[in-house]
Amino acid sequence: MRSALLALIASCALVAPAGCSSEPARPVVPARPPERETLEAACSGGVASSCVRLAVLIEEGSKGPADDARAVALYDKACKLDNVRACDALAHAHQDGFGGLPQDEARAFELFERACDGGYLEACVSVAWLRVNGSALVARDPPRAFAMFRSACGKGSMSACYGAGWMFETGRAGQIDLAAAAVDYDRACRGSHAVACASLANLYATNSGVALDEQKAKTLLQRACRLGHQASCK
Repeated sequence: MRSALLALIASCALVAPAGCSSEPARPVVPARPPERETLEAACSGGVASSCVRLAVLIEEGSKGPADDARAVALYDKACKLDNVRACDALAHAHQDGFGGLPQDEARAFELFERACDGGYLEACVSVAWLRVNGSALVARDPPRAFAMFRSACGKGSMSACYGAGWMFETGRAGQIDLAAAAVDYDRACRGSHAVACASLANLYATNSGVALDEQKAKTLLQRACRLGHQASCK
């Protein structure tokens, strides 16, 4: 069958350049350049979002080799173009000493605040966590941290909802309120925050702030496991 088809194609090609069809030949569509190349051109032209997308591909080693230092340089460029997601990524790089950068908590905090002020909720969450415990460079301010968690949670950040729940559970919000913790954990878990699911499971398993429900605790742990929380898979 396949050989007959190939023979037909060959005979048509001998009879007419356009094959056996009487329709005019279609124009050849040029191949699209590789994604990295396209993004590189756009980034060079000052499109910050393209710089960020390219940085992510390079950091992940997707569609080409990985290069952490190059990724950081692209985040830096995009941040200077006022892309708040890039500023957040650059802040994490300074915080972790990633891509050849020395660890620099002060610079990380500055960038997190810049991204938060620009409306990037996950950067606000990072600022809040830094304010929970404080350090030599960041003033400890649990009430302000809690307010930031609540604000970002209300705007749709599930990691912020988890943070608010954690502060309720540990009493870092002022006093322990396990029922309130369960509410925030539940919202975050419904939003696919794995650790929140595991934390809520623990409340159900220990009759803490919610009625004892071992089956629900088991279901929540299974969800946490599916979402990537390895400790819940045991």
